[in-house]
Amino acid sequence: VFLLEATALLILALYAPPTRVKPGADQGASGSLALPLPGGTEETFEPHISIDPSNVDHVVVAAQYGRRFGRAGTAIYQWTSMDGGRSWNGQTVPAAKFPGIFVADPVTAVGTSGEVYVASMFGNHAIPNNPFGFQLSRLDGGYTNKALYYLLAPLLPLWRLTADNSNREGGMAVARTAGVGHTFMPPVIIGGTDMSGDPGDKPWLITDNNPASAYRGSIYASWAGFFGKKIKSLETISSGLLFVYSRDGGTTFSSPEYITHHGFGVQLVVRPNGILDALYLSEDFKAVLHQQSSNGGVSFTPETVVAPKEADTLRSLPTLAVSPEGALLACWSEKRKSIHVVCETSEDGLRWSHMTDVVPNPPEGGVIAYPAAAATGAVWWVLVYIADADATRVVLYRSIDRGASFSPYATLATRRFGAPSFCAVFVYEGSCRYNAFVRDFLPGDYVGLAASGHRLAMAFALPRNDDPVGFTNVYAQVLDLPGESGASSTGH
Repeated sequence: VFLLEATALLILALYAPPTRVKPGADQGASGSLALPLPGGTEETFEPHISIDPSNVDHVVVAAQYGRRFGRAGTAIYQWTSMDGGRSWNGQTVPAAKFPGIFVADPVTAVGTSGEVYVASMFGNHAIPNNPFGFQLSRLDGGYTNKALYYLLAPLLPLWRLTADNSNREGGMAVARTAGVGHTFMPPVIIGGTDMSGDPGDKPWLITDNNPASAYRGSIYASWAGFFGKKIKSLETISSGLLFVYSRDGGTTFSSPEYITHHGFGVQLVVRPNGILDALYLSEDFKAVLHQQSSNGGVSFTPETVVAPKEADTLRSLPTLAVSPEGALLACWSEKRKSIHVVCETSEDGLRWSHMTDVVPNPPEGGVIAYPAAAATGAVWWVLVYIADADATRVVLYRSIDRGASFSPYATLATRRFGAPSFCAVFVYEGSCRYNAFVRDFLPGDYVGLAASGHRLAMAFALPRNDDPVGFTNVYAQVLDLPGESGASSTGH
């Protein structure tokens, strides 16, 4: 079978002309502004967004770039708007180590003085090393000779099995600016690089800007740490959540400590009274769990089950939001008969409501995924991707009845490719298509939604046109919400 596959791919290689992906005409998004990199030659994925609570016109976005298809990046770019999303300036976030090789999972936060923080993971590898010294993910429909990929693709499984990962190194880092509009200082490494070759995964970052909090000014970060037996690239591992905090504006952080040995994909929020909440998946992606800390992250309560394990149900990375009154909204996508998004609310983090579908009547055979949540006043907001048979839309939903129901508020963007070309990565049955012949669209592992006062800001990724393998951009939009009944866009 291997020889037949290799022969077929060799024939394709001989007759397939070299291709070069070029940025297409940007169709834009309704009221949203594309955030290109300088020169516009690199695609951007996996955006996160934050609003400065002391100045809601100050909005920041970060995203990864340097590799196609949203499979990590080689650098992080951060954009800043000082006029509520009407215009943006940007800068590359400095690398903690190994510049230009591997970074991923950027998360932003704004501190009490308007300083910007960006957390991310870094490493000296992206996929297992191979004898040819390059990343096939770069060649798969990328910027060089596609025929070369057709020729070498059959060897990729062999490389993965024989790769020597003994020299793998990586970790987690936080970069910060000295103030509003300043450049970044050298990043602080908060985890790694001696974790048995594993940098960890999926960091999250939050700042406590609440005037009533005893821990105001604290910075909290958490990520999945891996432990267990490793045999080359075949792994038998478990994941838990490592956690650190800073009380000096990010100059130094506490030593990483596990808050649980059975978790993945954490998100953090801080309530107005300073209570810190952590929401995450069980390591088998089947349950959603919650812990909280009332002493600034020094210790955490035992796990509370938000969504119990269910047979044949896989769940995605969850999203967590806190209202100005301190209520919590937890949302995630899950696969049962279809892939859809559900939410639960809690007043205290200990007791959670029944699940509510964000989209009550999902399209048959469709996909609803990548939720991001936020709150303005008593209104909950959830951003989702909805892919049906013919199109993919980014839609903003809201709830005005404390999460009992949701209704569509605005469609931010539409692309004319549907669920068959859309990758809902953590709840996909099997692997998303990702090879020399076809690729499903992947925005990254998450997108961003943030709120402060009457401002709501969102960042998401889409191809510039209707081609699911087309040039992908990050888009941002900021809404001014003086009341529950209306909104005006400031993202264009």
